[in-house]
Amino acid sequence: MRAKTVFQPAIVFTCLMIAEIRAQCDRPRVGGNRILTPETDKPSYEIGSIAKFKCSVGYEPVDRAASTTITCEGTGWTVLQLECQKKSCGTLREISNGIWQYPEGNQFGAIAEAVCNTGYKVLGDNKRNCRDAGWDGRNPTCEVVKCDPPPGIDNGNVEEEKDEYQYGEVVTYSCMRDFTLFGSKLISCSSTGLFDPPPPKCLKVSCEEPDVPNGFRIEGKSPPYGYKNFVRYKCRDGYIMKGKDYLICGENRWDPPPPECNLIPPPTPPSRPTETTTGVYSSASPPPTPTPFPHVSSSASPPPTPTPFPHGKAWGIGIGVGLAIGALALVLYFRKRKDSLKVPTSNDDMDI
Repeated sequence: MRAKTVFQPAIVFTCLMIAEIRAQCDRPRVGGNRILTPETDKPSYEIGSIAKFKCSVGYEPVDRAASTTITCEGTGWTVLQLECQKKSCGTLREISNGIWQYPEGNQFGAIAEAVCNTGYKVLGDNKRNCRDAGWDGRNPTCEVVKCDPPPGIDNGNVEEEKDEYQYGEVVTYSCMRDFTLFGSKLISCSSTGLFDPPPPKCLKVSCEEPDVPNGFRIEGKSPPYGYKNFVRYKCRDGYIMKGKDYLICGENRWDPPPPECNLIPPPTPPSRPTETTTGVYSSASPPPTPTPFPHVSSSASPPPTPTPFPHGKAWGIGIGVGLAIGALALVLYFRKRKDSLKVPTSNDDMDI
């Protein structure tokens, strides 16, 4: 009985110790960018202890009236009301001749970039970071772009040349006498710090008199020829032009090139007809081989009725006239011959 009395207090003490250990709370973990304050951050907490929270760096309470503490109830912690969100740095002060851009917004961790207007360049750091206390750094400035003096050109010059030019300023080129300007006479200081377009060239332009054999000028001045002078040519009779007749003196050459005057080829003579009993044939195709019946075709149609003058009325008249002349000549010939053979019949007709 004595041994039983001795062990009962020990059992009660052990149970009390276990209950006390179980009544403690471990260090709370709530997350959501909420952290314990240094003064309440412990490895464990007794029943009734309080743990206090605040927002992480760069974050702020959604509701500033919400409770920031929780209490150890032995079996766990009460619910934390504090909710945190990223801080906003707002918008930056405007910069002259430029703007701020916010690719990632304007909350904690974002970066703002300064962009200058066309013709201006950033002087200073063009980026600022949104920190816990707001935007770091300071605003840059946008300075106008400047160009060095434009390059000089041969046989020309720049009017009113200066030591320095600002964006958008224009310079004018001109050429010396007897030289022609090729390109733009006006160039300006661009946003890159260089003049654009490239400077022009001054060239002495002349074109030789066009050589157009068998052709002659009908418009335009006589030599010498300078830039943009023009001429127009025409070919002589019997010649035809190959190319353009209107020429303009360009950069030391005619545009288009001078034309050619080529001899017009004689016309092809007409084919000489070949007579046959059935008609007229060209020299290019031989007449058909005559047959015993030239008017009979291979078909069953009857042959045409022959005419006294198969080649027309004119042929008939010609043949008739020829026969008449021939007959008259024969009559005169025989009469003369008869007179020359006549024998005299009296003494008067004989020679003494």
